[in-house]
Amino acid sequence: MAHRPTIETDTSSGASPDATGPLSGSICLVEPDPGVRSALLALLGGLSAPVVGFENGEDLLFRLEEGRPVCLITELVLPGMSGFDLAHVVRKRGFHVPVIGLTGRASRARFAEATRLGFLDLLEKPFVDRSLVKQLETLLESEI
Repeated sequence: MAHRPTIETDTSSGASPDATGPLSGSICLVEPDPGVRSALLALLGGLSAPVVGFENGEDLLFRLEEGRPVCLITELVLPGMSGFDLAHVVRKRGFHVPVIGLTGRASRARFAEATRLGFLDLLEKPFVDRSLVKQLETLLESEI
């Protein structure tokens, strides 16, 4: 039997409540902690793009062919592949989207790896909610 991903969709910004809908134009959020994922989905719900949450990188990759997201936000420490590995695979599949990393343990090595992989930013948890929202608003405005 095929693996069915754990997916949460924030519908407050116009996203389809059908979690199997296309990812085109969405912000993909990969965060293994359900509480943090729910809080981020709520925080980002007011943006002009739908936000789709995933528990791990494999769940996102399972659905990636449904369309090009406008942005990927990923925790670096994930079950299975890391957020760095996920960003690499997403780009290797031809999806060159901006990536914002989240981490509870920032280090020079992690910042250097994020820079090497072309991350838009690496935010250390806990972070100021407004900084993430502002970055995404700017990104979405440039996509129009």
